[in-house]
Amino acid sequence: MAGSSLFTWNSEHRYHAPGMTLRDATAWHNTATQAYQESVGQMYLDGVL
Repeated sequence: MAGSSLFTWNSEHRYHAPGMTLRDATAWHNTATQAYQESVGQMYLDGVL
């Protein structure tokens, strides 16, 4: 476990993802936006939140 990336993580890692392309990031963002709209966004519209 000592070699785990968890132990070497620092806050700068959140800003750099060497395996993530712009296309991948855009797709992830679009999926997250859609999931939000279909769940939390709809709850606001329905008056639940």
